Amino acid sequence: RKAAKNLRTPTHLDMMSSKTTNRVTPLIGSLVGLITIVTVYCVTWRAGHLPKGVATPPISLLGCKSPEREAYQIGFTITGLLLLRSIRIWQLEFYPSLREKHSIASVVALFGAYLAAVGSIGQGIVTLDEDFLERLNERRGVSKRSVWHQGIAGFFFLGAALHCYTTCYMCSKKDMTIFSATGKQAKIFFTFVSIIAWPIAEALHPAMTKNPDLRDLAVGGIAQYIVVCAYIFVFGSYWLDLSQKEVQATTTKGH
Repeated sequence: RKAAKNLRTPTHLDMMSSKTTNRVTPLIGSLVGLITIVTVYCVTWRAGHLPKGVATPPISLLGCKSPEREAYQIGFTITGLLLLRSIRIWQLEFYPSLREKHSIASVVALFGAYLAAVGSIGQGIVTLDEDFLERLNERRGVSKRSVWHQGIAGFFFLGAALHCYTTCYMCSKKDMTIFSATGKQAKIFFTFVSIIAWPIAEALHPAMTKNPDLRDLAVGGIAQYIVVCAYIFVFGSYWLDLSQKEVQATTTKGH
């Protein structure tokens, strides 16, 4: 009997460790995403690669040249992989219950989340050309590489928007008790922040204006930082919900 008991103990510890890992994965993924943005900005600034006269260019322009390009590729690839893992956890822990009450919104939220993860990884690997802005200013047209980058980055923004908007809708319902109160408030707040900033970021992006003005580039960059960080915080907020679910499960077992 003692031998059997000893054999069960590691299994129990493994389960506890797995739950803890799952709980903090969204938080770690969000931190890696934020650290990546700060790191590539600092490296770009120190290397003197910021566009002249612009202190806050769009995020994609922070990964055009070396050495910041390598940090950009590694950081956003890891962020995307952690996001994929977080979505899988979300699918296992929350999706079944959400599907019962919100059959369409939950499917859209799941699809959007996976699309955002693929977009994060893809745009991290395929970066803009080093002379992207010069090509636009000289009206030479951009390369296929830059077109691919913008298209894949669009997957991230579209997917994140779909996930955040549908999740915000589900959180607004009175019968939504699967998420923690703080988690719901965070999702709703940051989703509305993204809704306000996204049109500005999109309208002033150099790919849209074609001949970017320095002021437009800077303002559009700030708006894009706000949007991306808002999406990151929404995905990271699932850490709060998973923590509450773990506490509830422990309390139930205790009774």
